[in-house]
Amino acid sequence: MSGDAGAGTKHPPLVLAFGDSLTAGYGLAPHQSLPARLEMLLRRHSPHARVVNAGSSGETTAEARRRLPRLLSALPAHPALVLVQFGANDFIRGLSAAAMLDNLDAMLGDLALCRLPVMLLGMRAPSGLPALLRGAAEAYEAVYPRLAACHDVPLYPDLLAGATGPGTTLADGAHPNAATVERVAAALLPHLLSALDAAQARAA
Repeated sequence: MSGDAGAGTKHPPLVLAFGDSLTAGYGLAPHQSLPARLEMLLRRHSPHARVVNAGSSGETTAEARRRLPRLLSALPAHPALVLVQFGANDFIRGLSAAAMLDNLDAMLGDLALCRLPVMLLGMRAPSGLPALLRGAAEAYEAVYPRLAACHDVPLYPDLLAGATGPGTTLADGAHPNAATVERVAAALLPHLLSALDAAQARAA
């Protein structure tokens, strides 16, 4: 990894962050959202880099699948990378892991047709779940590596790894607070830079 994402290109990298409330920054000020913090960190490597927040709180993969064509048609520029982050709401609402896989598979396929490089952001259920829920959670978690392998895209397997527990969430006990988002962004950054470097190499 060079860590110089976008340095050798005419245009600074544009990253599209497409996800649910974890991307949107539910309960936070706009500058505290994950895309905003990633943009701040990314600009240390490419001063004019942009990370567009295309998060929608509460969205399932089915809803995201319907939204994606409108989002792509409205983009002002061609993203260097698309971050795809969905699945938690499917699990919470009891939607099937098979349907989640089908929806994400369709979205990754649409992005590939548009020649848009993707990095898939996975989720893992918190530890301590009852055995019945733990078994169900594993079916959802298995979706991400399966799709990453099928579509040959990089996978960040657990967006909230090391960022759960007391003092990490808002008052609702579910969404990360600003300090947690800061840690998540810092942990994600080197993987984001690697994905940008790989996308740039493929395009060369």
